[in-house]
Amino acid sequence: MDRALRPPVSANSSDDVLRALGHRIRRGDVGAFEQLFRAMHAPLCEVVDAYVHSQDLAEDIVQDLFLAIWITKEELPWKESPRGYLFTAARNRAFHHLRHAALVRRTAAESASDARVTGTGVPAPLPDRELETAESGRRIR
Repeated sequence: MDRALRPPVSANSSDDVLRALGHRIRRGDVGAFEQLFRAMHAPLCEVVDAYVHSQDLAEDIVQDLFLAIWITKEELPWKESPRGYLFTAARNRAFHHLRHAALVRRTAAESASDARVTGTGVPAPLPDRELETAESGRRIR
């Protein structure tokens, strides 16, 4: 079907329409992928933004999701509910980002705490590194 004759896909499109797009995307149809992107990008960004509270970050997360979809297009997992899959995948990616950001903050706080404990402003050396340094010193002497 000519691209101009295809009905537009909207965020409210039925799973039947999205499933049909999925079948075309699996076969490498760039036009179908573009239709899916145009229909679902904004609503997915809204969902992700509700979790990460940053529109720019939400757009990055959703773009990464679409990149993953295109890269793994032959194995698209949505069979029953494409909309459900897309929204769940976007939400999971937002949660992953939040968990990673919390880990980075916690690690940075622990490093800063270790530096304060040693009183040097420099993080305390790891025990393995201390042992290696002591052994190297003994060998040199």
